[in-house]
Amino acid sequence: MQSSDISSAYSDYLQAVADEALAGKQLDRARRLNERGAIPDKDLEVAQATQDKARVTVKTTTERLLLAPFLNRSQDLGLSLRPLGRNRM
Repeated sequence: MQSSDISSAYSDYLQAVADEALAGKQLDRARRLNERGAIPDKDLEVAQATQDKARVTVKTTTERLLLAPFLNRSQDLGLSLRPLGRNRM
């Protein structure tokens, strides 16, 4: 991977993390509203699917960074990558 590829990959990762955080907040909100009968189950299912997709994107963008030939460890470039497998449910 070239430097510009890594910059792009890291940018994609940061965007994915931000998207996942937003999706998590939207899912939490949808759960509360659904429990009170304010939104239908289908809206809750959409929020859950959005959260699931966001988690996959974080995982794939993290793997893209870690598969770079000279990135055997995330600290090599001072990257602060969140560990995989952290679920917020």
